[in-house]
Amino acid sequence: YTIVGLAGSFVLLTASMAFASTNSGTIQVLRVDDVSTGTPRVSVKLSPNQNTSCLGGFYAYNNAVTGIGRLRTDGLLAAYQSGKRVTIVGTGICDQFGIETINYIDFLQP
Repeated sequence: YTIVGLAGSFVLLTASMAFASTNSGTIQVLRVDDVSTGTPRVSVKLSPNQNTSCLGGFYAYNNAVTGIGRLRTDGLLAAYQSGKRVTIVGTGICDQFGIETINYIDFLQP
């Protein structure tokens, strides 16, 4: 690697993180599917309608039934059922479906 190559990589990494979105609200839509990935996938849209760094105001993650994905799924289901607010912080990266991937989720008290 050259210094120029490393500097270019750093700029690309910091540029994508600079556009990551953060939104808070109650869950309007909680979609579970396995569209072309073969593993359960969850997409989340908050209310009121808010913009993400990608299309349609949705956030998403794969592997919804194992590891951190399972913890996210359980937490989102509980928040959805109780109407509690969540804060979702995206990665600023759009997945193959044009949806912003989730960096982390905060589950908030009323």
